[in-house]
Amino acid sequence: MTWKKHTRTRWIAFLALLGCSAMIVACRAPDGPVNGDDEAAIRNAILNRQAGQNAGDVKAIYKDVHPDATVFGDSWGPLSKPDSARRAAQFKAGLKLDDASEGVEVNIHGDVAWVTSYIVGTGMRPPADTVAISLRVTDVLVKQDGRWMFVHSHVSPLEKRE
Repeated sequence: MTWKKHTRTRWIAFLALLGCSAMIVACRAPDGPVNGDDEAAIRNAILNRQAGQNAGDVKAIYKDVHPDATVFGDSWGPLSKPDSARRAAQFKAGLKLDDASEGVEVNIHGDVAWVTSYIVGTGMRPPADTVAISLRVTDVLVKQDGRWMFVHSHVSPLEKRE
């Protein structure tokens, strides 16, 4: 009798666990892009920001940046706010960039997305010589009023391991 009683308890526990697992899977945000339009809009925001950097166009760089956005790596210091005036002054002083985003991976969960990528190319800040750029980037975006906006970026040097 004891064996049967424990078996029934085990089956009930198993079925309860199975039901909870099914509910978690059914309720969690979908993996990957919600739809192709969202992924295309995010990739477009990344490309537009990169094109703005290469053209020295501050307005294009910050077009899709949320007013409350934060960034790690803007000045290689602590967490800060994106600084369009500082970037404009850098371009005015002669900063030139020629780089591109590579390996762009877009992950969307509802109205939140994160993008990982690499930025490679060259940069020149007078009077210095041209230097190679090799960075890894993680961007977080939110969809607000139908528009994807950058809310956080983390940029750090990508060092080759030997």
